[in-house]
Formats: sequence, C-alpha cells, structure tokens
Amino acid sequence: MKKIMIVGNTGLDILYRVPRLPGSHEKLNTDDMTVSGGGSPANTAHWLARLGHEVHFATVVGTDPLSRFALDDLANAGVDVSAAIRDPEGGLSVASIFSTGADKRMICGRQPAPRKLWQDLVDGIDFSPFEHVHISPAMFPLLFARGRRKDLSGLTVSTDLNGSYTPELLAGLDLCFTNHDELARTTAGIPVGELLTRDFSGQHYHLVVTCGGQNVTSYRPGEETRVVPEPADIHDRSGGGDAFCAGYLHEYLEKTSDAVAIESGLAMARAAFSGVGCRPETPLVRRTLSRLSTAMPQDWNSEIRTPMDHPKRH
Repeated sequence: MKKIMIVGNTGLDILYRVPRLPGSHEKLNTDDMTVSGGGSPANTAHWLARLGHEVHFATVVGTDPLSRFALDDLANAGVDVSAAIRDPEGGLSVASIFSTGADKRMICGRQPAPRKLWQDLVDGIDFSPFEHVHISPAMFPLLFARGRRKDLSGLTVSTDLNGSYTPELLAGLDLCFTNHDELARTTAGIPVGELLTRDFSGQHYHLVVTCGGQNVTSYRPGEETRVVPEPADIHDRSGGGDAFCAGYLHEYLEKTSDAVAIESGLAMARAAFSGVGCRPETPLVRRTLSRLSTAMPQDWNSEIRTPMDHPKRH
C-alpha cells in the first residue's frame, strides 16, 4: 500500500432523493435525506483509505461544528487529518444534491477561506515522505507557481479537473481525471483527440476521461486505452467520479496497465452507485473494497469483467 497526500477542499453533502427533479417554482417533498462529509478530494481520500492506503488529507476548514463533523467523518474512515488548518476564517463547502438515481442536480455553497491560509497550508507540508500527491485544481498555482517544488521531485501528482481544464494543468501534472460533460462545457465541445493535438506537441500528458456508461478512455501521447463498462445498477450517481479516481489510483500507483486501472476505477464507481450519497456503505461496497485491496489485478479483473467488456485499444 502507498503513502498518499491529498490537498484540497472538504465539505458537507446534503442529498435529497426525489422521484424527479423539480420544475420552475415547484416544491417537492421527500423523506429521504442523507447528510455526510463531501468534497471531491475528500471523497477520494475516503476511498483510498478504505482501500488500505496510508492517506493524509490537508485542508482549510473553520472551527464550527460542521467543519469538525466533516473532518471527523474522514478520520473515522482512517484518513489522517492532522495537517488540516482549523481557523475561524476557514471555509466549508456545502453541496445540496437532488438525485433521482439516474440523474442529479447540485448546488454548491462555499465559504472561501483567505488565500493566505491555503498558501500557509501548502507551504507547511513536506511532501518528500509521500509516494503520490492528489490535489484539487485550485491548489495547482499555489504548489507550482515557480515550477515543481523540490519535495515533489520523484513523486506523481494528480488532480480531478472538475471543469477546470487548462493546458498548464495537464502539462504540469502526471495524471488528470475529468468527466466528459464537464470537459465539453469547458472546451466548447472540441473532441478530446483534437483538443490534445491542438494544445500539446511532443509534451507529456495523461488524461483519463469518463463518459457515463459509454466508455472510459485514457489518453497518453500516441496511445489511447478505452474500456466499455458493464451495466451498473445505479441507486445514486453522487460521488461516482471520486470513487473512480480512487480505484484508478489504487492500480496506477502499482504501475499496472491503464486498462487494469480503468477496470479498478469502474469497480469502485459501481460500488459507490449502489448506495446513496458520496460515501455509501453497502454490501457491494464492502465486497469491492475487499477484492481490490487483497487480490492481484488479474484475480479480481477476471471476476468483474464480462466478455463484451474487454478493453479496446485505438
């Protein structure tokens, strides 16, 4: 297992299960509400810790009860949160999620902490003991303003773009994740291959694009690895992308193939879809965590993939 540092925002999710999404000025009632810790990097930290890795999470939060709840939720999953800055000016994001199961809408309210607190946070971290660093896109300018820091030398660094695509991010980091819809909104719908050809010429990049139930594609210079996922029984889509990132990183850090890493990510996403909220606890979640954390890739890979799901290389 690996020693991983994750840097980024943490938050609180309030998820409402509804039969359909409300229309204009419509008030829907539901008795199905879930409250849990949230925030994309925090969710990925949660799943990586559950997969058995030594995960440290650095963030800036407030001193209020909700901030304490959010950090305690991570600590209960085995995440080391000792690097967090707790300050009265610190902020906590709160996401209100309306989910029908197959579809969802989200509104995020943020209490942004002063930039100085975030700069103090990243300046105070010694990254050299870690094997991998996963950051939110907002941390990139704080960490890489003058190039890669010396204590990041030899480490791999990743991010989930979350709609923040820039050529600088892809060129500066070792691995970037994105969902296809978010990428399309950011880049005016330019096909991914054309986008990478336009923005990169002989430069490094590694971009993993999830496209719902259609496919997941890993793009590297001169190489594409595509996997068609098996159908998933979706109770709620919340946090599926964050779980995918954790599953992918779980195998990526073992230097296995992109196809195996994608399959691992898909397994974690399917597990997350089996419950409600970004960090559900279901029988499928427990089975998947056990299988991925204890079995060799070829063992679990043969169990979860059907013949039609063999990866296609283009």
